[in-house]
Amino acid sequence: MPRVRPCETTPDGGSKKTDACPLAGEKGRKAAAIALAVIVALQAVLCIGAIATKQGLFQDESYTLFLTNGEFLYDLPVDGQVYRDGEPYESWVTVPTFLGADYGQVIQNQVNDVPPPLHYILLAALYSLFPGSWNPAIGLSLNAVAMCIVTVLSFFTARFLGAPRWMALAVAAVWAVSPAMVNDAVYLRM
Repeated sequence: MPRVRPCETTPDGGSKKTDACPLAGEKGRKAAAIALAVIVALQAVLCIGAIATKQGLFQDESYTLFLTNGEFLYDLPVDGQVYRDGEPYESWVTVPTFLGADYGQVIQNQVNDVPPPLHYILLAALYSLFPGSWNPAIGLSLNAVAMCIVTVLSFFTARFLGAPRWMALAVAAVWAVSPAMVNDAVYLRM
């Protein structure tokens, strides 16, 4: 009888379950799904914690708000007003009414900038749910959701490339707690 290595794939594409391969078979699929859900939940908690401790905006983050909710070319603040609270800053970077985002203006702003408009359209839609607010946590919640989606996609990409479930979970877990992920989650720029 040939020797079966842990998690060896059978000719029909299944896995031969051994004691060394707890994630093989249907039970293994369910266990991997639960493990992935736990990884994503822990990542979400990490993102929320990082977002909650963020203070202030970098210059690029202010420009993201301008590109999302303002008239980019003609309403740019001058003389350092970008970094101050109150007027005129708030009128430049907020959506005035509930669901009142001007998506045409968002697209027009991207004609004068390099990135594609999808991120800004999503930000405008999100900020339009909170009229008059430019709280960075609103926009950063979009980043947190995107980071969690990337974690799930990294798992499935590793599986697609032939990694066993445990290795795909390791890939997802390493990304979920990496400093790069946290940095991406707390930076309000696409």
